[in-house]
Amino acid sequence: AALPGNLRDQAESIRARLHIDPTGWRPSSEDISMLPVVQDAIARDVKLSFMYRRADGDAAPRTVDPFGVVCKQNVWYLVARAPAGMRSYRISRMSQAVALAMPFKRPAKFDLAAHWKASTVALSELREHYATTLALAPEAAAPLKGWCQLGPAQNGHRESEFPFGWAIHRADFESLSVAHFVTLGFGPRVQVLAPEELRERVQADVAAAYGVMSSRVR
Repeated sequence: AALPGNLRDQAESIRARLHIDPTGWRPSSEDISMLPVVQDAIARDVKLSFMYRRADGDAAPRTVDPFGVVCKQNVWYLVARAPAGMRSYRISRMSQAVALAMPFKRPAKFDLAAHWKASTVALSELREHYATTLALAPEAAAPLKGWCQLGPAQNGHRESEFPFGWAIHRADFESLSVAHFVTLGFGPRVQVLAPEELRERVQADVAAAYGVMSSRVR
């Protein structure tokens, strides 16, 4: 507020286009080679064209109005207006980015930080929808929170059925495949109580791994 008028306008313009979110889902190594082109399009308020690879591997061209970039830990996102509405694009999944010579009208009151907060809340609600019930060793609960949402258990299992210090939790994952991967990674520190499909998958993998180890010992 104490800056001269022209510098204040410049600072407000930067603030409207760049928001740093220090909280994260999981740190990762990102390819941000497209970031300079994205920043150029944002700075000049021109449309941006790029190829975008979705999480399932499918790729398709996109042409959007780039409003700003957000860094969530080590992951960079483009916040943009697409024909179907506002979208967030992971910059590491972008390629062949080109800033076009086509200006667009940026909304005067668009708040990047407020938009990001609202969209991440909505995304979190969608991401964690596969409910499980797990018995956890004392040392497993804290690191597991980085992979899922933990809460009180809602079934009839009693903690007295397990070793001292173990606790029973409801754990909400993004999907069955994520729950399968994570619970296997925690090994004997986690027991799957429900649902049955997850319990059967984990037991089958453990049995297969034990069989391979036994054959190698022979």
